[in-house]
Amino acid sequence: MHLQSPWLLRSELIIDRKLTMHCVAGRIQESFKTDLFVIWNEDNSEKLTIRCRVYGAPDKDDDEESGAIEEAIFLRQLEKTMLDFVGIRGLKGINRVFLTEQDKVTISSVGYRAFRQGEGTGPGNGQY
Repeated sequence: MHLQSPWLLRSELIIDRKLTMHCVAGRIQESFKTDLFVIWNEDNSEKLTIRCRVYGAPDKDDDEESGAIEEAIFLRQLEKTMLDFVGIRGLKGINRVFLTEQDKVTISSVGYRAFRQGEGTGPGNGQY
């Protein structure tokens, strides 16, 4: 604890239940390697929070107030970096995806038939 900053960055998350806190915290730790100490709540907690504390030798400044201001600015920059550059899942460079429902058209020896997504033949309903 003596090598950690007295300040920490606390983030409250609203995430899909398919994504675990361990996964999110692991990606943060992986991105910042040995610069951050990351603590997280369990997946079944009421509030999902991650706490990040910066590693580093404490600076002994004569002016504690200016040191606190610098630390606060640094934590804001850290927060922005985490939000902008730490990828949790997905592909880099894809910012937005629109899901649309399309008809699936199959051609058989008798003719063709259009299926709505999730209907028809295939592994989903036991037929091939």
